[in-house]
Amino acid sequence: MTSAGFPTAAPTLVVGGGLVLRPWLGTDVEAVCEACQDPEIQRWTPAPTPYTRADAERVVGRSIASWDAGRGGYLALVDSVEDRASGWFGIVDLDADARSAELGYWLAAPLRGRGIASRALDTLVEYSFEVGGLDSVYLRIDPANEPSAALARRSGFIRTASRVVGARSPEPLDTYTRLAED
Repeated sequence: MTSAGFPTAAPTLVVGGGLVLRPWLGTDVEAVCEACQDPEIQRWTPAPTPYTRADAERVVGRSIASWDAGRGGYLALVDSVEDRASGWFGIVDLDADARSAELGYWLAAPLRGRGIASRALDTLVEYSFEVGGLDSVYLRIDPANEPSAALARRSGFIRTASRVVGARSPEPLDTYTRLAED
């Protein structure tokens, strides 16, 4: 069995409904900074509080470097006409030898509750299996974050662990896993 990996160029993936996941650009920094002022994003993600422009610049820069290394990375969810970043979806941590990756996401408040996060997550999962060669992907979700847990279930993830503390976050999180279909 060979290890998994991603191309060194971030893709553009069609989500549908006029939305795409595309590589982050330096011009997205303001939109990221603005979206991450949302208390819900700060509550449920490891985003720093307060969230500054320098934090947004680091996220955008880290994504570019991660793709360049073939480890996947983050993608901006944008309207294909206005091209304004309104969500973040990506490969948070790749274990190439285990052919598995943690995925993560956030969505700006105006787009929530419309099925957009489900479509974008499903698009990223499909890409991870087909192009990245992964056998499984997983999400780490705060047990109190029922909207994200419901999204995981709608997208075919099953809770496989409860209240696990990980290296990236000291809070106990539930793990939801989705396996590649044979």
